[in-house]
Order: sequence, then structure tokens, then C-alpha cells
Amino acid sequence: MRKSITSWVCVLFLAYINGCGSPVGQPASDKISMETHQEEVFRMEDFFSEIKVIPLETTNECLLTRIRQVEVVDSLVFISDNNHQLYVFNLDGHFLRQIGIQGQGPKEYRTFNAFYVNRSSRTVTLVDHTQRALLTYLFDGSFVSSESIPDRRIAWEDYAQLAGDGNVLLSNAMNPEHDRAYTLLDPSKKDTLPLPFTYRPIRLKGYSYNFAAHPMSVTDGNIYFTMPLDSVIYEYSDGKISPRYTLEVPREMISKKSMGEAVAAPDTKSYPSELMRLCGKNSFAGFTNIFATNKYFWLDCAPTFRGEEICVLDREKEVVHYYRNNISLSDKLLHPYTDIMASFDNGLVGVFTNTFSINYFKSMMENPEAFGVTGVHPAVKEALAAADDEDNHILVFYYLK
Repeated sequence: MRKSITSWVCVLFLAYINGCGSPVGQPASDKISMETHQEEVFRMEDFFSEIKVIPLETTNECLLTRIRQVEVVDSLVFISDNNHQLYVFNLDGHFLRQIGIQGQGPKEYRTFNAFYVNRSSRTVTLVDHTQRALLTYLFDGSFVSSESIPDRRIAWEDYAQLAGDGNVLLSNAMNPEHDRAYTLLDPSKKDTLPLPFTYRPIRLKGYSYNFAAHPMSVTDGNIYFTMPLDSVIYEYSDGKISPRYTLEVPREMISKKSMGEAVAAPDTKSYPSELMRLCGKNSFAGFTNIFATNKYFWLDCAPTFRGEEICVLDREKEVVHYYRNNISLSDKLLHPYTDIMASFDNGLVGVFTNTFSINYFKSMMENPEAFGVTGVHPAVKEALAAADDEDNHILVFYYLK
């Protein structure tokens, strides 16, 4: 039975908030030890049995800017971009439709930074933070409803996921207005609850920043999410939040106190610049994006001077692997591992941006000796040969072994 927010609000507010901004007083999670260290080079062939390269169709009705969110539901791919538009493609990359109309009308949205899908009702909901409303549409684009949420807690949301109990978890960007990291929304009651997860002692001044583009992921109706400068994977399940996994990290974690002092300094530049400065070459900066599949939790490590690092938690064996993604530019045409944007039961979805993948990789294909190209993946070669620099992005589906 679905539990409302109010049935456990007291439990959450009785939890202490410690100096690191994470809840305490909850059951401890098991610590997951490392099996390998980050010095091991990530090899695609160790994980993926197949990749499928899908150029997204370009039409006058669908011209994507920078992609914000990707959701795969059966044979449909939902993609939102920085222009606050939501588009639907099929698994062959053909453009099907746009969801919603931006405007001032009763069935229109003004702007949105997050959306979530309901697989059972086959609806998609836009979280309109400007007019504080939830606008719901069928997968075919038909308008269903617009529900007002009279609460400023959704003003800074940047990502949303629907849990199996019908509640929605919203992540909030770091911002100068408040320090709440996550908010729980009950759409049926039009009620929200600030969860005991804060960015304290980190507080940005005059700008906002998303510490992760994909800070949460859903599997089996449960939502798993991360916090900055934290080694815990948290779980929301059936009205309860708990630390599900505590991961052993490869190096000493940067403290949130140090980061809080850094961003509060008068001469601070930005959160990411201070993170890089504090991390140097011997510290660990925690996790950002998390992607759940049937077999793995796939996490991106926060960027440092050491280069790109990937954390893979084997859910069956409960061991964690750290890898350095040292695939050279010359090998990226043969092993096209891209920025991961989404996950599904048996795989991950990456994105090649149109400008970088088309212009740069085409020049690599045309001058293989100059770039030291070791080979070209057949699907990549076909996609790039047919692409134009004004085309939409290219998706890459990675199917796990």
C-alpha cells in the first residue's frame, strides 16, 4: 500500500543532521570493500557484450541543444535539453513527437529542469519550477493534467525520479537560497517534505551548481542517490530512506568542512575549481552520477587532476571496483565510451555531442596516421559517415555481459 509523506515525517525530522550534511541516527549500511584499485585501466570489453550507435534524427521540429536528461522506457527514449524542451524518439533514433508546449496557456508549461516517467500509467510529468506546477502528459503527447504545488521547495530542483510508492524524489542544485539537497514530493497530496540531506557546510554565493547531472537512479521501484563528498549510496524505498551501501574509497576523501570554507572565501572562483584545487593528486572527491542496472551500480567519480575515474559496484558479489578511464583519443573510435546519461535493466546509454563527435572524430577518421588511430568501430564509422555537424546528438547503447 502506498505510504504518504506524512506517515513518516516525524521519523525524518527526529534524525540529527551532522556537520557533513548527511543524516545520522539511521541504521548503518555494510561497508563494501575494494577488489581492485583505480590504477587499473577501464576496458570496455570486460563489461559490454554489444554496443549500438544511434544517431538521433534531425528535423525542423527537433533541434537539440545540450542534453539534460535521458529516460529509456521500453521502445521509447525521452530526452530533455537546455532549451526546456522534451522530445521522444524510438530506439532507432527516429523522432516521434514533442511533449508539451511552452507558453502561458492552461495546458502549457513555462519552463522545467526535471521530468519523470510513470511506466505503469504511461505518462510523463514536467516539474515546472516557474509556476510551481506538475504538468502530466500521456506518452503520445496528449495533455492529462496540471497540478499546482504551493511550495517554494521545488524552485531549485534539477532532477526527478518516481519511486514505486508513487512519491517523487527531487534533487536540488546547490544554490544561495537554501541548503536542502533533496525534497520528497507526494503528487496526490500536493505536499513536499525537505529531507534530512543538506549541503551544509557548503553554501554557494550568487550562483547555483549541480554537483551531479544524474544524482539518482531507479531500479525495482527503489531510488538510489548520492551526495557530494560522501562515500554512501542512499536508498529510498516504500516511504523510508536509509544508507544502503558505504563504499571504501581509494584515497582520503576531501572534507565538507574544507570545501565549505573554500567556497565561502572572498576570492573563491567556483565550486568545481575549488574542488580541483583541494583534491590535487592525492585526495578523493566522492561521487557524482549514479546509474543502476540489474547487475551493477555504475558511478562517476567527481573530476580531479587524476583524470576520469569510474566506480563499479557489483550488486551480486557486493564488491567495488575503481577504474581509470584512460582510453586514449586514438582508441575512442574503436572503443567509443562516452558520457553516460542513463541506464536500463541491462545496460547504459551514452551521448556523443554533435560538435565533438562529428567534427573531431571525422577528422580522426580522415587522417588516421596523424592521430594514431588504432581502428574504427563499424557502427561508429557508419554513423559518422552519414552525420553532419548541424545534426542532433548520437546515442550509444552499451549492453552489459
